[in-house]
Order: sequence, then structure tokens, then C-alpha cells
Amino acid sequence: MKILVIDDNEKNRKAAVAMLTEHEVVIVASYDEAMDLILGRVNNYDVLRALGRPTDRGICIDDEFRAKVAELMPKFDFDLAFVDLMMPASDQTLGYVCEHPRGAPMPYGFPLMINIAMRHAKQVKNIAIVSDVNHHEHAMSAALDSLGGYSGDPVEINGVHCWFIHAHLKQDGSKNWNYALKRVVSPKEGMTAV
Repeated sequence: MKILVIDDNEKNRKAAVAMLTEHEVVIVASYDEAMDLILGRVNNYDVLRALGRPTDRGICIDDEFRAKVAELMPKFDFDLAFVDLMMPASDQTLGYVCEHPRGAPMPYGFPLMINIAMRHAKQVKNIAIVSDVNHHEHAMSAALDSLGGYSGDPVEINGVHCWFIHAHLKQDGSKNWNYALKRVVSPKEGMTAV
């Protein structure tokens, strides 16, 4: 299975690679990187650098440039996506003044899940927000309980099963990705798995 893991915590990303060894795992570390992948965006300056062209003289969009864009365009071909609930605030804003300080935790898991479900339903059949935030201490994590945070069935968005999972933690404090995988692949069995 090809699994996308979107998580800003380095310990959780390393745990995903270490635990999900039977699967092809692609790691994304931020909301902005995730949206580039979901939307298939390519940075024009990355294209210029790949072509060996200067980046300080404007962009000449010719056939060579278009071919390199097509080559560099990210392919979204995952069977399953795991998304962190809370991630640092994006550098991108819609206006000149950002309401939230850069890096402040934001519940980006929801827009990421919805974007994946709306744009990639033909590829991805399961998406799970996997939160390690204590639901006794954080309102957004507690809200997951009403959406099946521990034992509920998935919610369906555009034909995609969307799961809300409170991650069991390993002794080192990282997420237990095998527990999350089992919850999605074998829901009834996964509820009691550790």
C-alpha cells in the first residue's frame, strides 16, 4: 500500500517510516508542502533551477519549461493518507495581516482531509486524521470524539472514508502508526489493538 503521512513532528515522521516498513511511505512535513502535493503545484523557481536557468531574470515559458513542469509535477497516487490534526500556521495568508502568529498550532487536519477527499477520491479511499493531542486538554481534539475519535465509524466525504483517530503513543511519545493503520484497514479489530 502507498501511504501519505502529513505530520510536522519529526519524531512522528521517523516513527511512521520505522513502523510502516511493509508499505511505501511518503512523508510531508507541513501544511504548505501538503497543499502543493494535493494541488499538484510546482514552484517556478524550482523549474528554472532544474533547467539550469537563472532565477533572477524572469520566466520564459517555452516547451522546455512546460515539459520540466510536467516532469516535476507531484503525482498524487496514494491508497491511504494519514494527516496530523494540529500543525504550525502557514506562511501563506489571504491578506496583508495574519491573524495567527507564524508557527502557532492550527487545526489544518480538517482542510487537508477535505481537500484530499474532494480532489483525489478516485485514488484515495481512506484518510485519517491521527491526533496525538490529549482530548482531555484540547478542545479541538475533544471535538474529534463526536466524530468517532475512539471507536466510531468513518465519515464519508465524496466517497472517501474519513477517520478521526486519537493515536496511541509509543513509549518514546511518538504516534503508533500501526494502531492507526489497523483502525483503518480492520476497524473492529483495530479498536482493541495496541
